[in-house]
Amino acid sequence: MEPRTYKTFSTWTKADRSDYEKPFTYEDRTYYIPAGEDWFAVKATAGGSKTPALLVFDKEGGAWKLTSAVYSEAPIPAIDTGDHGLATAVAPSTRVGTLAPNDVSAAFEDLYETGGKKAGAGISHTTDPAKDALKLYKERDTFDLAKWATKKYFAKDPAYGTTYALRLADGGVLAVVPTAHTQETLLKQQYMGSFEINPNKQESVYNPAKRALVTDTFQGMTLATLPKSGKPSVIAYEYRMTDSK
Repeated sequence: MEPRTYKTFSTWTKADRSDYEKPFTYEDRTYYIPAGEDWFAVKATAGGSKTPALLVFDKEGGAWKLTSAVYSEAPIPAIDTGDHGLATAVAPSTRVGTLAPNDVSAAFEDLYETGGKKAGAGISHTTDPAKDALKLYKERDTFDLAKWATKKYFAKDPAYGTTYALRLADGGVLAVVPTAHTQETLLKQQYMGSFEINPNKQESVYNPAKRALVTDTFQGMTLATLPKSGKPSVIAYEYRMTDSK
């Protein structure tokens, strides 16, 4: 038998490993099952946290799959279950007040893209998610590389395109809406050919090369309330970078 050879290699630091969650279970679960649909929602907390999440499970390939999980620091409003205990699904294209659930993504992404001057004017600007998006828009000219580069945001079709909506006890609608945008950092014309942008640690996972244009893709989910009258509100959101080139 030939002798074995072994090779050592470096691993992540303890600090890097701590960024990843330990296994957990969902607790305090309340199920919302809409009649006649192949999906259902669950309101729950996770891992001892008091922050509630709205989870959506949909049928895929004959099995149930968790398709979204949005954690909300804001209270999740009461979902209508009527006298029969079942929830009521609302078609995402159905107008509720001023917008339909399918319109929420374009309106929310417009906060990043134009500061809410176009489609974003149709939703509330007073919720924490809206304020966060508007803050990024306002800071696009004051970031670290602002002297040498511009930063802009552009709405993008989300990779997962299904919106889920349920009737609320007050007659409004609660919707889980997929959303996405790109963040583009581009060298100003006068610096082209002389400088390149170093991607940060997260961007380098996808592309470590220095370049004149860095385009990051962020896929996300929003939790929105659409009242019977007045502007919809995005009350919670989640984004993850999924690409950088």
